[in-house]
Amino acid sequence: SAHSLAAGRALAYISKESQFTDELIGQSYYEFLSDMEEHFDEKQETLIQTMQELIKGICRKENMILSMTCEKEAFDKFKTIAEGFIEQVTQHETEAKLEKKLELPKLVPANEGIKTAGQVQFVALGGDCLKGDLSYTGALKVLKTIMSYDYLWSNIRVKGGAYGCMCNFLRNGNSYFVSYRDPNLAETINVYKTVSDYVKDFTIDSRDMTKFVLGTISTTDTPLNPCAKGQRDYTCYISKLNEEMLQKERDSIIDCQQEDIRALYKQMESMLSEYVLCVVGNEDKIEEQKALFDKTFNL
Repeated sequence: SAHSLAAGRALAYISKESQFTDELIGQSYYEFLSDMEEHFDEKQETLIQTMQELIKGICRKENMILSMTCEKEAFDKFKTIAEGFIEQVTQHETEAKLEKKLELPKLVPANEGIKTAGQVQFVALGGDCLKGDLSYTGALKVLKTIMSYDYLWSNIRVKGGAYGCMCNFLRNGNSYFVSYRDPNLAETINVYKTVSDYVKDFTIDSRDMTKFVLGTISTTDTPLNPCAKGQRDYTCYISKLNEEMLQKERDSIIDCQQEDIRALYKQMESMLSEYVLCVVGNEDKIEEQKALFDKTFNL
């Protein structure tokens, strides 16, 4: 979707993780496929060689994680099959020679305008909200709820006429605001830029604050079926999250007060101190605001 493209592309200039995702499934991957389609005959040998090297690098025992969520009887069968598969991979390793590690190109942050034939914009601003000694807290999840249903909703959807608006603040500091089917461009960016002022002066009725806390915890603690539990545990393992960390986040959400939200203005200032813009939208609209961008191109 266009709003995911805009947010992901902005974050690709912020962190290596997001850049890697962009190379795998984002705009960079699309550009790679377009180039291969256009020059396949002259590049097919290089492509085949690269893919062969890639499979040798990926299919290695030390890189392998197998995750299975099932009843004990099924797990015993799975274990037998998995051991046979691992043995095949081990044999494959003896033939594989890794001569180089994956290195992503160093990106210089750039504000991008991606032009389409559509009549609306998807306006994203990405940044790092945890620079310096700033740390992650569950209150950021409450702030996400507040932003989505108060500040962004009021200014971008109600006043601005956009169809939707979203934000996120991740544990690694990656953060973004993004609008959905937005008739505006520069006006939306200006709304993003004043977020820290809103957070610093945040005041609300205690009843509404309770609603925001309940709305946040309801998305954090939900009943999970076995498949979802397995996916959650796998994600926690990959992300090095333990139960203590999750409980700490849960507690900080439940105990969140208005002063905790106001204290997050520092995280918002961090995010806005060095940000990247990406707008996917109408060609004429982007051309009108060309001064906002370091580069523009057609999708």
